[in-house]
Amino acid sequence: MRAYHKCVREHSEITSQYEMIKETVNSPASKFWINAENASKLLQEMLNGKSTLSWRNERFEMISEISRRYYCMKNTEKFKNYSTIHLVTIICEQPAPRFYLEVDTAMKLFWKSIREKQDIRKEKYSYL
Repeated sequence: MRAYHKCVREHSEITSQYEMIKETVNSPASKFWINAENASKLLQEMLNGKSTLSWRNERFEMISEISRRYYCMKNTEKFKNYSTIHLVTIICEQPAPRFYLEVDTAMKLFWKSIREKQDIRKEKYSYL
């Protein structure tokens, strides 16, 4: 939601909610929104040559970016003895170039968040 509101402030010319969410999804994220265990498992699959054809495009792009960073870190003296899971944990907490979500998925998350906030308000003021 913070990223969405930031995009609203920065792109006041966009009037369509779909376009605003599309802009939000393609804006930089504070971190990779995947846990390190899953990212490590997917990275290992990619490195071992397992088929990635069933992966959504966003997942493939995210793991490719994590893989690129993994190799950059692994080839440095400081990180060469780190385990894969340790490096991936560090990488997942780094800023990501985008959210790696489909716009429709982001729309569903957006509306779910709105509904949850409304439910909390109803509960908070139900005694009135």
